[in-house]
Amino acid sequence: MIVINLGLLDVGSKKTSVAMPVFTTQLSEDGKTVTLKTDKPKSGILYYTLDGSDPTEQSTKYEREITVDRNVTLKRLFVDENGTHSRIVTNVISIESQSATNTILTEENSENNNGTSATTESAKANDQKIINETTYVPLQVIYQVTYQDAIVDPDYNYKTVNFSYQRPVFPKTSQALAKINALYDGLEKEWKEKIPEFTTKAINYWNNNSDSRKNSFIKYDTRSQMEVVCYEVYNKNNLLSIQQDVYSNFVGSTHGYHELTAHTFNTKTGEELLLGDILSIDESQLKTQLTNEFANLNNKNIDLNKVYELLGADAKYYLTDSGVCVYFNQYEVASYADGRITITIPYSRTDLLKPIETMIL
Repeated sequence: MIVINLGLLDVGSKKTSVAMPVFTTQLSEDGKTVTLKTDKPKSGILYYTLDGSDPTEQSTKYEREITVDRNVTLKRLFVDENGTHSRIVTNVISIESQSATNTILTEENSENNNGTSATTESAKANDQKIINETTYVPLQVIYQVTYQDAIVDPDYNYKTVNFSYQRPVFPKTSQALAKINALYDGLEKEWKEKIPEFTTKAINYWNNNSDSRKNSFIKYDTRSQMEVVCYEVYNKNNLLSIQQDVYSNFVGSTHGYHELTAHTFNTKTGEELLLGDILSIDESQLKTQLTNEFANLNNKNIDLNKVYELLGADAKYYLTDSGVCVYFNQYEVASYADGRITITIPYSRTDLLKPIETMIL
């Protein structure tokens, strides 16, 4: 069993006097799950997340021990009875004991080492390899709205169409980051080229509605939209995975449409990694093996023939702390009502994925 004080590992956080409860981890006998537990604080509340996002007071409260059956990134936040926050603490839980790094932290060595980890002799003796403590500093990225415009109907003094484009911008420059910037320059240019056609359709939709319908749109603040929003889903280990939600909607139409695009980069070189770059299987087997993974979703609405047809080395995917997510947008392999169809391949699936270290050489 490893004893870890989770109040010691947040890079760049402000120190506080609030101590994080001490956690213990236990690997199951069959080696398939890890259980984390701590004595529930008598006062104050402990919040946590399992997806790598920073916990807040709206996150899950710790009520009982947590058991995980996959590699996850846990983040913890403790709030005492006075409302004072601890530092947010990150722990990567790795069930593959052969590849995890063994680390134990205590209050004492943390303060002496400014929050860096220290491996104790007892940890080496126990040879428990469950927790991989990470102090990786993510690449600094700003997600900036670089284009914004609107069309106003002067008769109603109302913004009928809205345009907005958000993309990643890097405060620091390098040859590698210049490559990534160039890719997003191209994507933004392609998006802007669609504005005239969208504008024509949007104005037609607006003008073809009655005055009462227009007043209803104004009342509920609805308009035609052509917008792109960025989400960072993975930023560590010199890998950066970014989603862009490309949304379009014509006021008065049945519903809008969200198209998710995603790009993953080696930030040391600036090269984009395609799905085929991170798979360990031969390209000739890619379609069959990944189609089988989608079949395991047991969703009878998925057209598996279409899945097989569309899969390839350049298929859509993104990285998360939980694994590699391969996806299809609405309408591609199922109905609009079925939403986005996604599988998550855990990093432990070495039958499908290369070790993550090989992606960042």
